[in-house]
Amino acid sequence: MHILKEGTLFILIFLAALEDLRTYKVNNNLIALGFLLGLFFNISSMGAYGVVLWFLGGITPIILLFLLYLFRMIGASDLKVFSIVGCFYGISFVIQSIIISFIIGAVISFLVLIQNRNIYSRFFYLFSYLVDSIKNQKICPYYISSIDGTKNVIPFIVAIMGGVIYTFAF
Repeated sequence: MHILKEGTLFILIFLAALEDLRTYKVNNNLIALGFLLGLFFNISSMGAYGVVLWFLGGITPIILLFLLYLFRMIGASDLKVFSIVGCFYGISFVIQSIIISFIIGAVISFLVLIQNRNIYSRFFYLFSYLVDSIKNQKICPYYISSIDGTKNVIPFIVAIMGGVIYTFAF
């Protein structure tokens, strides 16, 4: 059952990563399937207590990453995929996956900045954004697709997949 659970999660994240690469979004049907399968695996291995662990694992990424979502620094799909990871494997596993995913995402982002030759302008943009947000005491989106385009966007679910694989391995 353990290999089936790991394989199911990997397939879900792989499909989500493919969609993220193609459209920068993930279909909510895939997300719903992930939540349901996570619930199924938890109930089948832990009974009614599995529902509690499923819920706690799923809500943890929302609590931890909500501000990043609110500032549009991560997308809704990223948050939902982290929640699916938590639904499958719980709080500790999802926190470890989040940390590793952000490290992988930082490396990918840095490589994109090098490729686009705009390291300084993006750091200036970030600094200006932070100063303006503090000065105006207002939450504004960091990224607006209609203005910023997709040149500097990374498909973060690829980093999430790497983070989950690393967490499984170590």
